[in-house]
Amino acid sequence: MTHKRMTWSLAAILAVIALTFVLYQYYYLHGGPSSFGDKFALIREYAKLSDWSSSQKVGDSVKRIWKKGHALAAITHTDPQYSVLNISLTELQRAVETCNLPKVGKLTSYNVLLFDQLISTASPNK
Repeated sequence: MTHKRMTWSLAAILAVIALTFVLYQYYYLHGGPSSFGDKFALIREYAKLSDWSSSQKVGDSVKRIWKKGHALAAITHTDPQYSVLNISLTELQRAVETCNLPKVGKLTSYNVLLFDQLISTASPNK
């Protein structure tokens, strides 16, 4: 096998691996009946209605989905937004646990912006 052919083969393998990471990340983080943005809106709406148990359930759902897909996001994105989103999701969980409505409102909006920014480069439609 020539050097040129070997180089192109390796480049193709790396491209397939990178594409696989992006597609799996998109599947895990956008999969299911609603997106992260919809789930954050649900958390906020339940909090406004003082239905903290439902808000906690949706928050736990977000946490489970993020646990499945966060490793892929870490591999494909090595920027500070990933770390900030991790911290912000933890803060949102604490705000829901302490029934802090103003903080829940701020953090849900903030998390939607962070998540959309993080995922925008991984979306196959963009």
